[in-house]
Parts: sequence; structure tokens; C-alpha cells
Amino acid sequence: RDCARPQPRREVAAAAGVRAAGVRRAERGELRAVAGFFVEEFFLGRTTDPTDRARCFKSLCADQSRDFSRRYGTSDSAMLIAEDADGELIGCVGVNFGRVPAPDESSADGPFALVANLAVARRGRRRGLAKKLMAAAEAFVREDLEEEEAILLVDQKNVPARRLYERLGYKRRWADPDAKALEVVDGSVVAQPVLNLCMRKNVSGSAGALVENLRWQDVALLAAIVAGVAWRDRLAELADPLSRLLDELVTAIPAP
Repeated sequence: RDCARPQPRREVAAAAGVRAAGVRRAERGELRAVAGFFVEEFFLGRTTDPTDRARCFKSLCADQSRDFSRRYGTSDSAMLIAEDADGELIGCVGVNFGRVPAPDESSADGPFALVANLAVARRGRRRGLAKKLMAAAEAFVREDLEEEEAILLVDQKNVPARRLYERLGYKRRWADPDAKALEVVDGSVVAQPVLNLCMRKNVSGSAGALVENLRWQDVALLAAIVAGVAWRDRLAELADPLSRLLDELVTAIPAP
């Protein structure tokens, strides 16, 4: 069978550290450091010029620190952080009550339990850490805020994030074509127009929620499995009569 490419020992150790990462609620005094981590991983991940990185980091970090303190410094909100075995910050996600601009009057704008600012260190990606952080955020919504619905916003162009949320059961509620988001462009921080998708998930944990959060791909797979089981059972029912019929036919054939 095919074998995975062997990883260097330090990469194996790093992967094990990520898988063992614990998630906890950040203290208010830690929010500035978390803001710096978020800026580094979310905004500056593709910026390679040291001068651009330093200039943009200072500007973005100040704004992000103020935003995090405002949104996650209260008792009915949380900044959840993931740390590796050495206590190093490798992921974050925030939860707070917030309003989401709806494009029409038929859609209420909240306040909702809003999940936002998900970021994972590069060395922690594709190892289940984002899923672990989202599970912790949903647990906070359900257990601490006592809400059954979680809402998030994602740029339609952010395909990896959108696919993650879809796999976790989030479904599109509406789109905001007038949204803007900060981006680093040619070494400068600019507000760019984006198409923000508002997505929701029932996080109550009930049987109804499990059904509600199913994707059509999941439904199709489940239907195929059920059909396969039904055919297997039907074939099992037919196996015994067919076996007896074959025995009778063999018995009826004259000996040479």
C-alpha cells in the first residue's frame, strides 16, 4: 500500500504538539497579544517584505487590540485560544453578541451569538485545530450564552474558510454585497469591497439540529448507505432460498 512521506523528527513533534493543543478562554490582559497573533496569521500571512510587515503590523495591531477589547472583554463574550504543549499561542476564535447588517428588512439583524476572528498558526493548519476551536466556540454559545444558533460572516473569496464552515454544518443565510474588509495591498492597509456571506448553524446539540445541519452531500451519502444496507439485507433474505433451489437442481440432475 502507499505510504506517507516520512516527516522529520521535529515536524512529527510539532504535529503531536498541535494535536494535543488545549483550548481555553483568554484573560482580558492577554487580548493584546492575541490581537498581534491574529494580525500576523490572518492579515500578514502572504506579506514577505520586512518593512511592509512592520509598518502594517503596527497599524493593524492597534486597531485589532481595540476591537478585541471592546468585543471580548465582557462576561457575555469570549476570546478562545489554543496553545501547544509548550504554551505557545497557535490559534484563536472569538464569540460575542453582535448585530449583522441584513440586506433586506425580511432578515433580522440580531443581536446574534457571533463567531468571528478565527485564525490558526501556519504550523497548526490541516491538523484539526480550526475544527477544535470552532467546537469550543459553539460550546460557549450553547452552554454559556444559552443560545441555539451561531452566526458568522465569511468573505466569499475565502474558499478554505467557507469550505470548513460548510463541512461543520453552517449554511448560507444571506449575502451582503456592500461589505468592506481590511486587506494588505502593496504594503498598505486598505478597505476593499467584499461579498460577505452570513452563515448560521443550529448548535443546540439536539437530534433536530443534527438533521438541520446536514449538507446535501451528507444526505446523499446517508441515502446511499441506507440503500446499500437494504440491498444487503434483501440479498441475505434471498440467499437461503437460492441455496436450497441450487441443491434441488443438483439433486435432480441424473448421475452420468
